[in-house]
Amino acid sequence: MGTYLKDEKEVLVVVHNPSLKVNKHYVEIQVPDSSYSVEAWCPHSKKFYDVTSKSSFMRQFHRNNDGTNMTDFKLMLPYYLPPNQIGYIKLEKMCAEDMAKKENAEKKYPKQSNVSLEYIESTGAPKFRFKNTFFSRKDNSTHTLDQTFQVNVGFYAASSGHDDYKDGSNCPGGAYLFKPARYQEFQYQYGQRTVKLIDHQHSDSLDIT
Repeated sequence: MGTYLKDEKEVLVVVHNPSLKVNKHYVEIQVPDSSYSVEAWCPHSKKFYDVTSKSSFMRQFHRNNDGTNMTDFKLMLPYYLPPNQIGYIKLEKMCAEDMAKKENAEKKYPKQSNVSLEYIESTGAPKFRFKNTFFSRKDNSTHTLDQTFQVNVGFYAASSGHDDYKDGSNCPGGAYLFKPARYQEFQYQYGQRTVKLIDHQHSDSLDIT
């Protein structure tokens, strides 16, 4: 699912399983915040059941084209859906009192997981720390995998279609045509707070203000 909800107090989401197999995976719904109670429809009993405690809200950070930042959440919940069938999920905005009860319950009974992914503040490329604790049946021992890694993604400026390429159509670059700007032989780098231009020919960089 890629639905984005904004300011709705009560929303009914329809999900569909187009495959020939039973869907036992998670349903994903994009929501503006985590203050929603979640109910799933059962076709056998013809009722909605509260599955808020089984749902997870993952915070997502986005950087807009104008340089501003925004935050939303991805709601994930397990959902059993037969082949070529539809299901219903009801989201209801919780009041401040219900949110306080939910937060207190989460503190009292935290969800246990042996896998974690933590974002580490960095001035360069985004840095993450991955931890996975697993049990070995061979010697009945417990082991922890702890790794730190960085993600560095760059992109080229697209041609506007007026670069006067020799023997070219001078059409602009787009989703189906990879065509960098002719006079920008470097990469824009996502992983910097200020946008960097990296020139691979001369191995230097220039800040863009």
